[in-house]
Amino acid sequence: MCAVIKDAQSWFPENEARANYIALLQQTDPEASEAQLKAALMRRAIEVVKRIISMREDKPLLSGLVKQGVIDDDTWMEFTASEKELEFEIREIVEEANTFKEGWGHTILQSASEMVNWKRISISSKGKRSRRMSNVYKKSVSQKLAP
Repeated sequence: MCAVIKDAQSWFPENEARANYIALLQQTDPEASEAQLKAALMRRAIEVVKRIISMREDKPLLSGLVKQGVIDDDTWMEFTASEKELEFEIREIVEEANTFKEGWGHTILQSASEMVNWKRISISSKGKRSRRMSNVYKKSVSQKLAP
């Protein structure tokens, strides 16, 4: 990783999924099983996908604020350095995945993306269901209270 990336303050807090994966790799007594390592790598990939989505959502707004002079160029440089960190992280995950199974590197991020999207849809639909149930409840209460 280049010095600019290492020196840049990260846009995100510490990547705990990455730290946990590395800790499992270094664990010696007892050694982590392959299944544990694969699961930890998938959690790491999921975290990267979440960060990619966040950066894609933030970038247009941030770019506009820089152009308007609302925020300084240092913030923009911090953001772009974090993008580079993320690119490095993606390459590292793909390489690690291929050490477990040849070709897994091509699909691990796609699988992680599907898991993140499924979770977002699930949360969204639960919220809609809750609102619907709340409206149904309010309607039934008002009907019972009506003369």
